[in-house]
Amino acid sequence: MKIQRHPLRPMTGRNPDQVGRAATPLELLYDLTLVVAFGVAADQLAEALAEGHVLSGVVGFALAMYAVVWCWINFTWFSSAYDTDDVFMRLAVTVQMVGVVILTLGLPAMFGGLHDGWRLEEDLVLLGYVVMRLALLALWGRAWKHDVKRRRTIMTYIIGVGVAQLMWGAIILIELPIHVWLTAVVFVYVFEMLVPYVAETKAGRTPWHPHHIAERYGLLALIALGEGVVGTVAALQALIERSGFGFEAWLVAFCGIAITVGLWWLYFSMPSAQLVAHHTERVFIWAYGHVPVYAAIAATGAGLHLVALGIDGESVLGPGQTVSVIATAVGVYIVCAFALFHYIEGQIPTPTVIAVAAAIAVLAGTVAATFFGLPRWVALILVTATTWIPVWRWEFGWWVRKHLPLS
Repeated sequence: MKIQRHPLRPMTGRNPDQVGRAATPLELLYDLTLVVAFGVAADQLAEALAEGHVLSGVVGFALAMYAVVWCWINFTWFSSAYDTDDVFMRLAVTVQMVGVVILTLGLPAMFGGLHDGWRLEEDLVLLGYVVMRLALLALWGRAWKHDVKRRRTIMTYIIGVGVAQLMWGAIILIELPIHVWLTAVVFVYVFEMLVPYVAETKAGRTPWHPHHIAERYGLLALIALGEGVVGTVAALQALIERSGFGFEAWLVAFCGIAITVGLWWLYFSMPSAQLVAHHTERVFIWAYGHVPVYAAIAATGAGLHLVALGIDGESVLGPGQTVSVIATAVGVYIVCAFALFHYIEGQIPTPTVIAVAAAIAVLAGTVAATFFGLPRWVALILVTATTWIPVWRWEFGWWVRKHLPLS
């Protein structure tokens, strides 16, 4: 049997109705580079909060997560529509992976600059971002050459992405005050987010595959969840080396796994693939709304890391502030995950609203009680239990209805 070759193939578009479409090894390899980016961003957030740099840490984390996830989203939708898995595609994805690495290497300097009087040390981060976008631009150019019937849509992408990169280049080259810089960054981000919407709704839809898209989004959720576990373990290793195995160290380990499983269970209980296939008109909100979902997953890992730093006495934050970080991340995740699912479904059942409201109430009450003296370990258990409230309703609600009738 001959070794498989990957000669150039025309990018005329994939079949959006292909049966059994699944993620390719190339896509999975690209996803793995995001593990490092998520991990570094979460670590930088945890360390910034532990040192008292709350606002600059949150801003740096938001910028980092948006840059990485947005590039991933754009590549994922292009790949769903035009992946040829040939030499050109593989090399272009390799360049994008290099861009992720460059961006990741620049994160510590960017966070450090923001902490130090809001100095701008973003050049390496933006360079990595632009490298990823230029590689995608090359792929769009090849698709324009081969997919004649969709040239208007593809050219909209090329012009939009190209103009955005020129604006990013100007931001890199021109020295701007921090408030002007942040305004410019938000403007270009909004501009970039409008490009796919305009291209797909005004010029014509590219042949992306609904089930493939849903699978890819789920896989990135798994990547983010796994990085949260890795970050927690790394923090605990450092804690155990200095202080040994104590009760709270064991508790953080247990709660880290329990929270991860709870968040995973919640996300993958939702039939996203079927809903994306049946409600393509709502897919943009669903797709864009995953940016805060992934950020919340990574921030949950950062919160667990922060708890470990607090146990070891390396955080300036008190127990209430520490618990509020992880509680906020979990709360954002629960609200966004449910909101996106029911938005694309087109209805919000009352029991779901009650379950989400109960989860948020428990989180808010836990944070408030911690400020008034509730032990940190009890608060961590309550936050962990909150992630299981929706799961408990789905999996065990039948038992309650059977044995504890309400009417």
